[in-house]
Amino acid sequence: MGISFYLQLVLALILAFSIVVELHAYFIKTTSYKDMGAQALAYANWVIYVARILNMVFAFFLALSWEYGFSLQLSIIFASGFFLGTVLSILYLLSRRLEGIINAVLWPVLFIPFRSFRYVRFWRETHNVISRRWLAMFMTAGMAYMALLVPFFVARMLPEYRMSAVYVGQAFNFASTLVLLTAVEPRMMLSLDDAGKAGKKAQFMDGFIYSRIFVTGIFCLSSLYWLLA
Repeated sequence: MGISFYLQLVLALILAFSIVVELHAYFIKTTSYKDMGAQALAYANWVIYVARILNMVFAFFLALSWEYGFSLQLSIIFASGFFLGTVLSILYLLSRRLEGIINAVLWPVLFIPFRSFRYVRFWRETHNVISRRWLAMFMTAGMAYMALLVPFFVARMLPEYRMSAVYVGQAFNFASTLVLLTAVEPRMMLSLDDAGKAGKKAQFMDGFIYSRIFVTGIFCLSSLYWLLA
């Protein structure tokens, strides 16, 4: 096994880890806290940003490795990354252990700006609820991953349009952010406020979590189809 194999393995692991880190962020963001609520939201946003940094690291090293002439199969990298990300996300739903692993791996990054959350755990039992919230998160997560995948897909299939593909990826990022800020965040914050006033758990919030797992599963299947086509 040559260096290309290990590069593909490392890249798939980075993508998978970024997926489960962002899922962890939404566990934080969809939990209603009477105390430290504003801090918890800021912390959740920071964890989401760390997950996006991991996505950027993945894309940068994939592009760099490709440009340096390593023999990489994009379909294998994306299929493996999304498959492992989906499996890790399901394991996260079933056990609180993965939260501890994420905190242990990223503790210098996560807890230097948010020391008060060093020993706070956000994992909880969840139940899938399909609603408009589910669909909105499905759309924003899907377009965010399209922004990651499309430039490489186009550059592979239509190399003469690789520069245009970068801007198509940015358009997907813009659309993802637009849906997030207009259809996801307002409903999420409203539910958290209502739950805080009533002293109860926010209803329907788990749909935001489950929809992300469905998205990564679909991207795994799509990448497998790309591999086999």
